[in-house]
Amino acid sequence: MGRGGPGRGRRPGRGGRGGGGGGRHQHKRQRTEGDEEKGKQGDRGNKEGGYIAIPKENAKFEVYYKAQKIVPEEEWATFMEWLRKPLVSTFRITGNRQSAQQFRKAMEKEYFAEIADVRMDGEPVDPPKAFAWYPDKLAWQISWPRPLLRKVPALTKLHRFLVNESEQGNITRQEAVSMIPPLLLDLQPNHKVLDMCAAPGSKTSQLIELLHASDALVPEGLVVANDVDAKRCYLLVHQTKRLQSPCFVITNLDASVYPSLYTKNASGVKEKLLFDRVLCDVPCSGDATGRKNYTVWRRWGEFLGTALFRLQTRILVRGLQSLAVGGRLVYSTCSFNPVENEAVVAFVLREFPECLELVDMSAELPALKRRPGLHTWVTLDNAGNTFKNMDEVPHNFKAKFKKTMFPPTAEEAERMHLERCMRIVPQDQDTGGFFITVLRKLKPLSKSEIKSANATAAATAALNASATTTTAAAAAATAPVVDEEGAVAAAEAEVAGEADDAAEAESLALAASIDGGAPTRTGQKMTSYKEDPFYFLAKDDPTVKQLRDFYGLSEAFPFNNLLVRSNDGKMRNIYVVSQLVRDLIENNDTRATRMINTGVRTFARSECSTVDCDFRLCQEGLHVVYPFMQARTAMISLDEAHTLLLHDVLRFNQFEEHTGKIIQDLKDGCFVLTTPAVDGRDPIQFLGWRGRNTVRCLVAKPDRTRLVLLLGFPPVFFSDKGTGAKADEPAADDSGDKAAAAAAGDAAMDAAAPAAAAA
Repeated sequence: MGRGGPGRGRRPGRGGRGGGGGGRHQHKRQRTEGDEEKGKQGDRGNKEGGYIAIPKENAKFEVYYKAQKIVPEEEWATFMEWLRKPLVSTFRITGNRQSAQQFRKAMEKEYFAEIADVRMDGEPVDPPKAFAWYPDKLAWQISWPRPLLRKVPALTKLHRFLVNESEQGNITRQEAVSMIPPLLLDLQPNHKVLDMCAAPGSKTSQLIELLHASDALVPEGLVVANDVDAKRCYLLVHQTKRLQSPCFVITNLDASVYPSLYTKNASGVKEKLLFDRVLCDVPCSGDATGRKNYTVWRRWGEFLGTALFRLQTRILVRGLQSLAVGGRLVYSTCSFNPVENEAVVAFVLREFPECLELVDMSAELPALKRRPGLHTWVTLDNAGNTFKNMDEVPHNFKAKFKKTMFPPTAEEAERMHLERCMRIVPQDQDTGGFFITVLRKLKPLSKSEIKSANATAAATAALNASATTTTAAAAAATAPVVDEEGAVAAAEAEVAGEADDAAEAESLALAASIDGGAPTRTGQKMTSYKEDPFYFLAKDDPTVKQLRDFYGLSEAFPFNNLLVRSNDGKMRNIYVVSQLVRDLIENNDTRATRMINTGVRTFARSECSTVDCDFRLCQEGLHVVYPFMQARTAMISLDEAHTLLLHDVLRFNQFEEHTGKIIQDLKDGCFVLTTPAVDGRDPIQFLGWRGRNTVRCLVAKPDRTRLVLLLGFPPVFFSDKGTGAKADEPAADDSGDKAAAAAAGDAAMDAAAPAAAAA
């Protein structure tokens, strides 16, 4: 996992998009989509090591979807033509809104402007296009054929830049339709969000970005990302590392029986954590991914969707149970199949008729073209026979179908409003296929939810009354007072806990028994949990005092939320989390909830006899610490920052006189360099090491390309073997400063660790 967050060193696994919910069909989906690259290449031919393309034909697929009428008959030929076209490249700029906008403007100026006048064989080359429906022009599409990349220098330059920034996590290669579900959640910074099937993490990254969309340094909300596959959880750590949110937790659990998580309310009563937003991007057949996953064409069969129906409904029900009343849940698949889509949605609307509603999203993302959900559909057997209801299914096929897979009655359909679901088809905006629907929870789904909420409310009221009575009694008399109200409150709290336990058992039983089937674990076994525990440092801990004194951290800094993963010997890294994440860790068994990763690494051990602090700052956590620093900072010019990033080391006398004096007055060790706000550019902060006579840059070389671009200079591509600078490097007379070299080496390893983990 590297050093992306508090977790043990494990190598992330590889897998297709989407996430695991558990159950015996999970591996089937991973095999189908995990072979994507192999499918793109086709089967190896026997002539000169070439490749034979997979035929994009499947007669059963055409028969099945013609019968479903997902597009009008007159569009069928166009629909199939677009399904056979290769998918264009798309990417999204990552980071919080402010930094992402600044990066976008620099990218457009430095790269996209050059392409505007490029022509090939007399024809203009299509420039990158921003999606009209994606906010703030942060998602783009590129439609060039690969041969152009080698023939046109401007395209070669841009391609190299995009590859470099993708490796560093500054942009995310993500299919366009995959970007839609997080946008429809209407996520706010105070929301508590659950991503039930999160790996590999592109949608999770969007959720974190949306949570941090405001100017607040640490939002009130949090994102809990879950996946059933432990290896994919570590891939998720790698994918989300660049965002460095202290409000983010990763769990490794079966989504179909996801346990309740607990926090304490303002009165100190332990209560169930209900999420304001839930994303259910469930395991599916993936048959809408044929433009990128060519194996779909040869592997597709009529029963792929029906085989996943039970798992999908269990995950959706469990997501709805975890949702707060008034909250919003987005259900999505990369499948065209109404059995995986409308049938699953109709099931929960039929099961909980007064508790849920489909939200009309027609006014959201108005530039996005979408098709309405279906009110009716059919099921087919492998001979192409269609069945409109369970009574028409032959006896030998009844085991493959369930009554709830069939469409609702006309009366049910009118009440359900399934037309509010949306289906994305390729020909509308040159994308893959997708299905999305948005559900709002109007009432608790069961009596157990009501009982749990009432018990918590009663315990809270009793504790509040106890506190008031005790305070008044203590003020009126000096004699010891027997707190009878406190005893009552404690009893109420115990009853609330018992009610929650009963509600939890009932909820899990309901989710597990959907459609008469208990969860099957024969195909997906949970691996043993081997993570180190989480420990919080006390505010009076000697290490905390050392950090506070050396870096001049103000009292407003969240000292109580400093986290380590080892309580024995010397701690190596220190992380910071939000208060809500701390409550989550303290009120749950981290082994039972299988918490894999949380926190932003802010300090790393870097001992030196000449330095008064045993820990240096970490670049990835600098945005969390810098606002509270009252010492060890120095303002430098844009040119000085540019030169230091290019050349690694500068002598004190190579800075402007005033700046050099400030740096000389600092004690040896890590400090922060910041640039001024110039020409509309936001200040940039990065780390340096003050040695005997020089300043060494502590930013890993692969991360410097983005910083150089944000400074307004032509980007330079760095490698760990040397800088990309063409100018002569300044001589360094501080070569004996082993601490600076060691700290710089640690920074380089920090950057290399995620890449190594993903290899």
